[in-house]
Amino acid sequence: MRGVSRGGLGNVAFVLLRTWGYLIPHVGAIIVTWVISVMVIAIQAVSVWIGAEFINKILRLDITSPSSTNAIPSGKVAVFLDQAVAGALTRATHYETLVASVAALFLLGVMMALIRVVKLYIIASVNQQILFTIRNALFSRLTLLNLSFSRINRPGEVASLFIQDVNQLNYLFIDAADRVFMQPMRLAVAMFLMASISPELTLMALAILLPGGAIIHIVGVRIHSLTGRMMEKVALVQGHLTEYLSTVILARALSREDMERKKFDRETDANRKLMVKVMLMDAMAPQVVNILFIVATSALLIIGGRAVLVEGTITSGDLIKLSLLLPMVTNPLEALATLYVSYQSSSACALRVFRFLDHEKKPFPEGEKQVGRPLESVTLEKVSYGVDATDILTDISFSIPAGAMLAVYGPSGSGKTTMLALLAKFDVCREGAVRIDGEDIKHLDGIHWRKSLGIVTQEPLLINGAIRENLLYARPDATESQMIEALTRASLWSGEGSYLPSGLDTEVGNRGDMLSGGERQRLTIARATLHDPGMMLIDEPTSQLDQESRMAIRQTLLNLKKGRTIVVATHDKMIRDIADFEARMENGRLVHFGKRENYDNG
Repeated sequence: MRGVSRGGLGNVAFVLLRTWGYLIPHVGAIIVTWVISVMVIAIQAVSVWIGAEFINKILRLDITSPSSTNAIPSGKVAVFLDQAVAGALTRATHYETLVASVAALFLLGVMMALIRVVKLYIIASVNQQILFTIRNALFSRLTLLNLSFSRINRPGEVASLFIQDVNQLNYLFIDAADRVFMQPMRLAVAMFLMASISPELTLMALAILLPGGAIIHIVGVRIHSLTGRMMEKVALVQGHLTEYLSTVILARALSREDMERKKFDRETDANRKLMVKVMLMDAMAPQVVNILFIVATSALLIIGGRAVLVEGTITSGDLIKLSLLLPMVTNPLEALATLYVSYQSSSACALRVFRFLDHEKKPFPEGEKQVGRPLESVTLEKVSYGVDATDILTDISFSIPAGAMLAVYGPSGSGKTTMLALLAKFDVCREGAVRIDGEDIKHLDGIHWRKSLGIVTQEPLLINGAIRENLLYARPDATESQMIEALTRASLWSGEGSYLPSGLDTEVGNRGDMLSGGERQRLTIARATLHDPGMMLIDEPTSQLDQESRMAIRQTLLNLKKGRTIVVATHDKMIRDIADFEARMENGRLVHFGKRENYDNG
């Protein structure tokens, strides 16, 4: 994502360290899953012996080789399990032994299913809790980033990070912690039991399976690269979609529907191709293990069958146990291969998420001091501001007293909106100082300061809902009479009633599309004045409005002038004429500042 720093640690160490930080609070749950995993492995091992006993004894498949006297004795563990299972299951008749074996396998299977459900519930709960924590942290970071971030990152790209990338992190947390513990242990137990029966056949099977590790590593590295590129493409698609939805009228007005479709097709097609590659790579890792399992099983049956039928070095029961234990070796290898590939995929997304969380940890200094009404003065002292190497404001100085209205005018791009942003402490100046009642704004608590302001942006920003919902968004505890008073100040309500068809319940539509341009702007002014701010910052309130709407906005500003400080950026001479002070900006510099003739400081 553009504007997000790249971090200093190596990718693997960086992701592992950050992942461990999220796992620490859930160590207790991890230990519980590990205990359940041990129980599952024990049940699987016992089930193998019961199954072998069932096949070899009950179905009378006990094969005797010509030289059975040459059979190599099994290890102590294998002998112990043989005796324990035979003692527990052997009954007076073969049928009774069959029933006992089936009952034992049934009970073990049900027990294993139930404890697995418990483990899956724990894993799902903790994983989702961690993802919940990460999303909240992402949103908290988003609310603190300065304006330069939103200028270079499209909303859809940020939304993709929150949804798509975070969803990909599942494998990094408790599920991965459980598999990292369970699968190696399961593999070790299976190999130990196989070795207790026949070390030679165990080594042979392992030698066939090991080369898969190198192939899986190559596949995993490739997936890491492809996933990172794929998530960037997903972000572009989502960014294009949200951008189009916000400019759909422009696209239709200029007959650019076909161009937009082709552009979207190109982006989704690039994402499709990457997705196919990722899915192919993702499928390769377990299939490599499956192919090697087939090779190992075939070799085990051929070489083991020779050991039973020709050489007589092992019994038929031992061969059955080895055959049943082999999946306990390959299944963990397949699970670890899948985990490794999933880690590579998830880590590519994790890098994007964690780097976003680390982006500009302190975007600008936040103070603790608070200032409220009444304001004594607003002063800019040699203020300069820029983004990267671009200067936007240079050496700006002026001062206005409390209760005055300042009109800032000048060509587009001269720095008017940036000046309002500095007064709102959306950002801070590079040089100089913005002072409120003599206090440098850098020392003020930004959130508290903005609560004392009324801010009206150039584009009326409204939420989809009714007039009432838009007003309550600014002040949730506002009464109906307070809302009507704010609408009256904004020339949307008179003594006879509302100028809006359904009063407070009038729907505004998506982005206010059901209101006229003047109504949208006056509604945002009403919302900004609902908490009776001591100072208002208003950006181009009459831009692109008709004469009647401009007159209504002018009257609204006259209503607001009494008892509050107003700084308004405007091209409109009609608005400048009611101001007490005026400041002309050109190329980021203040070229004129002075009182207007109508100023009354009394």
